[in-house]
Amino acid sequence: MISFNKTKITEHTLDFLKTNLKHTDLSQHNNLELFEQNLRNFFECQFVIIFNDVNDAFYAAYNAINLDHFDKVILTPVTSRAAFNPLFHIKARPVFIDVEKTNTISHKLLEHNLEISNTRGKNVVIIDHYNGEVVDVESIDKNLNDPSTILIENGTEALGARYLNGHKVGSCCFSHMTLLSFESSGPINSGGTVITTNIQEIYDNLKSYRDQIFGIKEKEYISLSTTQYLSEIQAILGNHQLQELSKWQEKRKKLAKDYQKSFQKYSLPENEFLNENLIRYPYFLNTHKFKPKEIINKLLEKKIECKTNPLPLYYYPDISKMVGEIKEYFPIGEENFAKTLYLPFHEELNSSDINYIAKNLKDILAQ
Repeated sequence: MISFNKTKITEHTLDFLKTNLKHTDLSQHNNLELFEQNLRNFFECQFVIIFNDVNDAFYAAYNAINLDHFDKVILTPVTSRAAFNPLFHIKARPVFIDVEKTNTISHKLLEHNLEISNTRGKNVVIIDHYNGEVVDVESIDKNLNDPSTILIENGTEALGARYLNGHKVGSCCFSHMTLLSFESSGPINSGGTVITTNIQEIYDNLKSYRDQIFGIKEKEYISLSTTQYLSEIQAILGNHQLQELSKWQEKRKKLAKDYQKSFQKYSLPENEFLNENLIRYPYFLNTHKFKPKEIINKLLEKKIECKTNPLPLYYYPDISKMVGEIKEYFPIGEENFAKTLYLPFHEELNSSDINYIAKNLKDILAQ
């Protein structure tokens, strides 16, 4: 079986963990602090703080900007549930807008939406670097009419990616903060989510949320908070994988080129959105003969595991009750959902695997 995703810990990584664990006090946060320091240097930002879970990280991010029920949060339907779920509890007003062909936010629609004044609260924009497709955040920032608008980058799928100016996603050159994930499918899979920012007040609020900062009286919490630390074992793994990140990126570049060569060989359309930051390899179907799920089932018969485009958030029953039936307003997003297939794309693959995938995909489409 060629699995869709595969993550392994190498012998080299195991040796690194064993060596470091011998000298680690697991009750302290020394490796976590080292991991945060190394990430601060990596992203070239002023402040970094790691949370144990992506859901908790988004709660902390919204708490840090004092998001409330008067505020408007603009986001796309293909953002993660982790970014949306806190809005239920905060009762902030979500506003979905359609995407580009790359599943990133539509600049034109965003600009139009921000022209509509929000008289009682602030505007917050969630910018997804979907599947490693880096959004031009600088352009969005320059075109803001309201300087109080808050830009939050969801870079959970863009670790190591760079803007056109060469700075890394996470540097917060043009935004208030960025969230980046260390989940199992990424190059760093220690678990946890990092939030980066260059704003002291936001960092203080994030740290207060995570570290349970007390008031004058003992055990008197200043604000909503948790104790969602990354464990020392996770921090050691994360530190090691951060050092290996460039190798992972080079491997992904090679796999993408192998796919392109195989598509040429079998006269399959090439990926017009190829970039070096992809974490999943998308294939856009130019036929109405098959739906992605039908092709997935046929490929499974050939021991190839693929995935469809994630379900837009407005299809979920709980969110649908909140926003209503709105899919007609998302023609590009709906087309992406109907025509995008994601192919295996992990470091255990080789050129023979990719050639086998392309050949079987070609055979199915030719039926």
